[in-house]
Amino acid sequence: MLIILMPIKVFSQDTLFLRNGEQQIGKVFEISPNEVKYKKNDTTDGPTYIELKTNISKIKYKNGVVEEFEYIKPWNKPEENKEFKPVALKKHTEMKQVGSRFWYGDKVLNESEMQDILLGTNYPQITNHIQTSKRQRGWQHIGFAAVPCGLASVYFLSESAGGLFSNQNATKDQQYEDNAKLFALLGMACITTSIILKVKRHKNNTAALKLYQQNF
Repeated sequence: MLIILMPIKVFSQDTLFLRNGEQQIGKVFEISPNEVKYKKNDTTDGPTYIELKTNISKIKYKNGVVEEFEYIKPWNKPEENKEFKPVALKKHTEMKQVGSRFWYGDKVLNESEMQDILLGTNYPQITNHIQTSKRQRGWQHIGFAAVPCGLASVYFLSESAGGLFSNQNATKDQQYEDNAKLFALLGMACITTSIILKVKRHKNNTAALKLYQQNF
């Protein structure tokens, strides 16, 4: 009778097939969204065991029904980028441009004062923009050269006009006229260059201020 009853006893149990190849024979009591609770075959009156559903491939119940579980890869926290550097807390006073002036907190600064503060950050890109702006401001004074060029142009033009009624000075008059045109062109070139340098100077100041606002 023992030999006859043994297979009946084993068949009357549920079998858990684990993904690592092991099998657990017992009685399943509860299946939750994440866990399976069961009692082992040799300790039916003992403790209740809990197995994660991710570790179970299928369960074969005593009535022959088989329930398979889809394997869901556990979520792993992504590795942190070792090159990531947290943004430093802003320790500098806020600065913004209003017209041709710069507000630094509650103080109003001119261009030179603004540039000195930005250079104090020792930020390479900011330093490059400010130094370029300073050079452009220095060369921008070339526009004043248009004044003597204009005066020279007027002088030669007047000399040329004074000799128009004299055929003997025709060659000299032509030379005066050419000189007048030359100095007029030089004066226009000085003014144009000064305007271009001014525009570029303001662009460099704006770029430096934007970097300051983003990083400090």
